[in-house]
Amino acid sequence: YWMAQARLPYFRAKAAFFDASTLERLWELPAQVGRDYQMFAGHGQVAITTDGGTIALYAARSGRVIWAREDINQQYRALAANDEALFVRAVSLAPPAERGRYEERQAFLALSWATGEARWETRPPLTDDVSAALTDDQRLYLLTSLGQMVALDGATGQEAWRIDDGPEFVGSALAA
Repeated sequence: YWMAQARLPYFRAKAAFFDASTLERLWELPAQVGRDYQMFAGHGQVAITTDGGTIALYAARSGRVIWAREDINQQYRALAANDEALFVRAVSLAPPAERGRYEERQAFLALSWATGEARWETRPPLTDDVSAALTDDQRLYLLTSLGQMVALDGATGQEAWRIDDGPEFVGSALAA
């Protein structure tokens, strides 16, 4: 809440998981103050990041943690997923003098669904934060609000092509 009449300074977000047939509550994650959950589901599992430095894969029915990565110096955000990988943006939370040039502060990773291990990590030169990403199972497309679009090979992270002077990006994107 940001209105003057608000009683609390931030929304509290809680992620709760239900059985789709019975609506029985199966499990939940603790409330996050001023944080946002990003989720992708696949293989009977749910990958979840928050605006904090945690990313974890949970068994969808039980909530059991299958793997987790945590780094207080990073902010993880799940961007897209396919059958084999979860694509994540990691942003350095170090002070500006320590994190280097602008494009060095954000990295893009493909994490294995099974283990959470990084398959690849890349830092394509960008002049703005990535505002959206999507995959067509072969490539990861990164879009910035300033008209940049970079296509990365989903298996290797190598840059396949880029557009540096496209239209400003606002809204949703689709891949076909």
